[in-house]
This record gives sequence, C-alpha cells and structure tokens, in this order.
Amino acid sequence: MFDELVLPERAELRKERDGSSVLSLNLRLPWYRALPLSCVNELELAIDGTPIAPDDVTIGVGDGFHSLAEVQSLDNTWWFQLDTAEARIPNKNGVQPGEHTVAISLGLRIPYRADPSDEPEFTQTAEYTRSVRFEGGDL
Repeated sequence: MFDELVLPERAELRKERDGSSVLSLNLRLPWYRALPLSCVNELELAIDGTPIAPDDVTIGVGDGFHSLAEVQSLDNTWWFQLDTAEARIPNKNGVQPGEHTVAISLGLRIPYRADPSDEPEFTQTAEYTRSVRFEGGDL
C-alpha cells in the first residue's frame, strides 16, 4: 500500500560537523494511520545495487536519530502519516551528486490488537525502486 510514496525523487548529500559525508533520504510512511516507530521492523536500502549495512542506517522522526536496533523500543515516538522520517547513511561508497538508483524495503508491524497473542502478527512491506537525485555541494 502506497509503496511509490515512500521514497522521494530527491535526497541530500552533506558534510557533518566532524567532516564526514552522509546521505540523507526522506522517507514517508506507507500506511494510512500513524504508527509508533517501534513498528518499523525492517529497513533495507541499496544505492546503485550496493546494499547498505543495517548498522549504518539511523532513522529520525521527531526526537532525534536512532539505530534500527534502538527503534524497536520506541513505543512512544510516533511516525504520523504526514511526517517525513529521515534516514541517514554514512557515505562510505563515495556517492556523488546526481542521479542514482535507490531501492528500499520498509517493513512495518501493524498493531491492530491490544493483545498480540490474539492473532498472528500483521505486517506490511513497502518495496520500491526509483531514480533519486542526490543534491549537495562541497563534498
């Protein structure tokens, strides 16, 4: 559901204060209701066919940035459907400004029941690949 809305056509390359280069991708929630950030149970990214290690990805919604492992405990940090989450990735592969193919797989656990033992867990996975223009300067 809404897979094509997950990934925008533009992303940012920028230098951090420590001089490192990072990639910044804005992500949209591929669901029709707000979800706690703890419902993100998978975030896989690849740029130009090269997978990004999950340990290299941090995600920010509202209160700061968190590793994918930390996200699992964020029951009180909400990702609202009109909010944009930012995925930050160290630019280890030397991505330069311009067009790049980005593939994303974003898995969500959908909490419809107060007691999860009532029924099997429901998940939604958005998978999408598109050409993304990375913009940034002085890298």
